[in-house]
Amino acid sequence: MTLPGSLAGLRQTRLLEGEEAKEVVDKLHGRGVTPRRNLVAEYAGARGSATLYYSQYGGADEAESAGRKMAEKIREGNSPFTAPVEMDRGGKKIYLCGGLGQQHYFFPAGDGLYWLAVDPEISSAALSELLVPLMLEDPI
Repeated sequence: MTLPGSLAGLRQTRLLEGEEAKEVVDKLHGRGVTPRRNLVAEYAGARGSATLYYSQYGGADEAESAGRKMAEKIREGNSPFTAPVEMDRGGKKIYLCGGLGQQHYFFPAGDGLYWLAVDPEISSAALSELLVPLMLEDPI
């Protein structure tokens, strides 16, 4: 699995893999809940910034379950994010929430769970650009 080298005109400025990426994702959750394989890519450019998180699970059902649980936890409160809104793209759920000055999209695709944190002005373009190759691999 690789993450895109650019998104919505932003170039990838940093890529974390292995234990370093797992530590970042675990820290965001406040505890060790992530699977072993994680990637974190940071993007920047004149139009804004974005961070893309990817966690690989044991299968598509596990990734989908992790996304649902994440949405439920955010809805409970005690989070810097607004309650997730479910969007439908090709029969698959994509969750959208706001917080920390960015738009946040998270969704399962194949055996992975993606979380895209992106500046609002380029959020739609970044999401669309991210989804195109995923739609070819796993219809979203």
